[in-house]
Amino acid sequence: MIEPRHTPGLYDADGSWREVVVLGTTPHDWDRLIAWALGRFPSGSTFTIDGEPAPLPGFVRDILEIHGHASPEWSLDLGGLTLHCQFHSESRVEFDLDPAALPGPGVEVLFGFIRELGALLSHDVYVTPENSWNAPILVYLHEPRRIIAVAAIDREEFEP
Repeated sequence: MIEPRHTPGLYDADGSWREVVVLGTTPHDWDRLIAWALGRFPSGSTFTIDGEPAPLPGFVRDILEIHGHASPEWSLDLGGLTLHCQFHSESRVEFDLDPAALPGPGVEVLFGFIRELGALLSHDVYVTPENSWNAPILVYLHEPRRIIAVAAIDREEFEP
């Protein structure tokens, strides 16, 4: 079982975000993610352009075109944990989250989300400090379909 002592930095409310990151994505991956999330969390999705509510386009290329001249943001309420996406790149899925929301059920919601996201996209999923993709705190490994706490690897303590 992953415990807070295995995940230094995950819960620290230090004013910075934690990020859920999937690298090496394609526009097709993004489009599948958007369709899946709208079905999975039908009342938990909001999209804004420069802070104004707008309909979420169904294709990432349309959103990236908006990103060229405005600031799109997709907020996804997972039921106790809200993720935020600004669509920086078609080759990288990145959601920001506030670590203050993680203690209690928030971390289980996060674990469930990264498992589902990794399975959907057939990719590894990283939970990192803000802008630190090379220093993950947690990793969902698509194969063998498990979450590991990076700090616990040397102690062979990870999720069963």
